[in-house]
Amino acid sequence: RLLRSDEKQFVFGLEKREKRMLLEVLKHYPMVPASYAGLSSGVTPPGLESSRQLLEEALAAHREENRKALEAMLQEEGRFREVKDGLELALGREQMEWLIQVLNDIRVGSWVLAGSPGGKEDEPLVWSVKTPRLVWLMEASGFFEMALLDALAS
Repeated sequence: RLLRSDEKQFVFGLEKREKRMLLEVLKHYPMVPASYAGLSSGVTPPGLESSRQLLEEALAAHREENRKALEAMLQEEGRFREVKDGLELALGREQMEWLIQVLNDIRVGSWVLAGSPGGKEDEPLVWSVKTPRLVWLMEASGFFEMALLDALAS
């Protein structure tokens, strides 16, 4: 829940279990499979395979940099501050927008890995041992994503 905001910073109130939940969700970043948003899947013209490989390598490097930056941001002193009623999480506008993108990657990645439930009405839902965890990640990341979006909209 948003406690207060100004031009520089948004401060959210969290319970300790909400912080644990947020950190658990964020541990799964990045989650969207690299093949999900790859180059077109039709006939592969000569030279396209090497371009595809370069694109996937660049994407993997970028995602690894983002993962490290996410960890560093979450560990910054003062990011989570203990208060009487729990914790406060302070984020700047750019950090919030970036965190929304990270949470969206987890939400969409969970959906893709769960077999894109609801994607096509006539396709049966395929459940596996991993499905409940993926559904939890999808819902939990969506919960935090919506809280951040609501704060930006206010």
